[in-house]
Amino acid sequence: MTLPTYVSERFHLFDRNTSDESQWYGPVNTLLGYLFPPQQYEVAPQYKGPVYPGSVEFTTLYIVRSARGNTKHPICFVEIKPAGHLHDLAARATADRQMRERFDHLVEGLIIPKLIGFSAIGSRFAVYEYNGASRELTPPEIPRDPRIVNDTAPAGRWAHDFLDAGDGEAKLLEVVQSIRDLCDAL
Repeated sequence: MTLPTYVSERFHLFDRNTSDESQWYGPVNTLLGYLFPPQQYEVAPQYKGPVYPGSVEFTTLYIVRSARGNTKHPICFVEIKPAGHLHDLAARATADRQMRERFDHLVEGLIIPKLIGFSAIGSRFAVYEYNGASRELTPPEIPRDPRIVNDTAPAGRWAHDFLDAGDGEAKLLEVVQSIRDLCDAL
C-alpha cells in the first residue's frame, strides 16, 4: 500500500518550513483519514490549552479511536510541531516531554496491548510505543544532566519522513498496519 497522490499533495500547498504548526493540521487530518477510514475509526482533534503556567501556547492533538462495536477507545495519537523545532534543542525536549505527558493521560483503562504515539515535527516523525503489559514506554527518556546542557531528545529520534515515498512512507504504513492488527485482534 502506498499513499495516494491526493494525500501527499496536501503537504505541498503551504510552506513546510513555516513556524505556524496549524498549517500542518489539514494535511495531517487528510493523512489520518486515509490511514484510518471512518467506517472503522474516528480521528478526533483535541485542543489543549497552555501546558505550563504563563504559557499561551495551544496545541492540537489528534487521537485515533477504534469505532468498532459500541465502544470508542484510543489506539494511537499524533502530536504536531512545526518543522523548525527539529533544529531547536529546547523545542525537541518540549515535544518529547509533551508526548510522555499524553501517554500519562491516555493509558489509564487502555484496552489494547500497545498504544502508539506519533510525534511529528514538520513531516518528520518519531514513533513512541507504550506496552500495556510491561508499562514500558519507548524510546526511553533521556534524563537531564544536573550540571551540563545535554540533548534529552536527539533530532535523530525523528528519523522518518512521511513525505519520503521510500523508507519514511514504509515505516508509517508498517506502524499503521500494526495498529490495525491490534484493533482486529480485539
